[in-house]
Formats: sequence, C-alpha cells, structure tokens
Amino acid sequence: MRDDRETGGRRRGGPRPAMRTGIPESRCTSVKVHLVRPSGGLLAAALMACLALTPSGLGAADAPGEIPLTIENNRFQPEELKVKAGAPFVLVITNKDKGPEEFESHDLRIEKVIPAGKTVRLKMPALKAGSYRFVGEYHEKTAKGRIIAE
Repeated sequence: MRDDRETGGRRRGGPRPAMRTGIPESRCTSVKVHLVRPSGGLLAAALMACLALTPSGLGAADAPGEIPLTIENNRFQPEELKVKAGAPFVLVITNKDKGPEEFESHDLRIEKVIPAGKTVRLKMPALKAGSYRFVGEYHEKTAKGRIIAE
C-alpha cells in the first residue's frame, strides 16, 4: 500500500470517506423523502381556521384610521376633525397652496412644515376625550382648526 500523502489522502483498496460527514461510504445509508403537498381545499380550510383564531383577522382592525386634512387658500378644511378618543390615528395633511404651511398644535406638542403641493402623514397618539386646537403658523389668522376626541 502506498502512503496516504501520495494518493491525495486516500488509501487504495479501502472505503472512501463521504465528502460531508467524514463517515466511510460503506457505512452510509440513503433515505428517500417524499413530500406531500396538501390539496387546495385543505390549505384553504387551514387558513380559515387560523384567521378565525386570531382576534383581529389580519390586523386590519388594529390599523389606525386615516383622517384627511387639506390646506387650501391659507385655511384648513375641514376646520373641525372628530376622532375616537383612546384610538391612535393618522392625520393625512395635503397642502394645495403654492407656499409651505406649518401645522402647529401647542395642545398636542406638534410642529410640522407641510411643503407646497405635498402630502404629509402624521401618526397621532391615542387622545383623551377633549378638544385640541391647531393652527397654520404661517397664516395664523386664517388657518385654524381643532381636533375633537369623543
């Protein structure tokens, strides 16, 4: 028999080691795996069962609602927004004016510049019942409004 170094680490005549495990091939056994694909009806039933067990379906009920607010002619439209107290929401502010406006609410501690011709989405926290005033800081005399949480 030749030296292992001369034959690239293999011995002549003996079992060759498996590439990944290091176990000689003579001791390896093969296993066939058959995957079973569920039928469409079974898959749909399983999906429906999962959805029925979750409290909010796909989570859409938990998503905060969107409240639109438009700035046009240096005024907010609508001037009064009603939201559900205790529920977060998204305030979607669209500025249709030719210049920027700053949405500012001291009550909510929010200041956000809305560029001309742009829409900004503000994630609002759940509010306690009450009234929260806001203004357009660049046009405070005309751009006024309030959010009423009920």
